[in-house]
Amino acid sequence: MATVTASTPRALPSGLLRHRAVHKLLLIALAAAVLVPLANARWASGSWPSALTVDLTSPLSRASDW
Repeated sequence: MATVTASTPRALPSGLLRHRAVHKLLLIALAAAVLVPLANARWASGSWPSALTVDLTSPLSRASDW
């Protein structure tokens, strides 16, 4: 009779952390965790920078004129 042996399953975190995509996602999450509070502290009072505001009235009016 043959003996069947199974290897012990690897722990999920150690095997998961070896993937390159997981490293990239962790880097993005870390950057978001740092940058979002900084941006919130800077622009939370309603002083939205005009450089980030786009005027869409002209393209929208041309799209509705057809």
